[in-house]
Amino acid sequence: MTRPGGFATNYTLIDILASWRQDGIRAGGDAAEAAWFGLDELSPLRLWTETERVIRRAHEMWPARRG
Repeated sequence: MTRPGGFATNYTLIDILASWRQDGIRAGGDAAEAAWFGLDELSPLRLWTETERVIRRAHEMWPARRG
């Protein structure tokens, strides 16, 4: 995407499947915020549809979810 003034903007999105073990989550030097969200909390975040699809698919594939 090109912004006014001719500056190009690029984004790299990385979806990570993780589970909580202990302590809280906190942002590091590369992020202003960090938070955990349940599947029922994704829609209000207005994520790119492909990001939400990947998250839901990973949740379906997660071995810990298998009974």
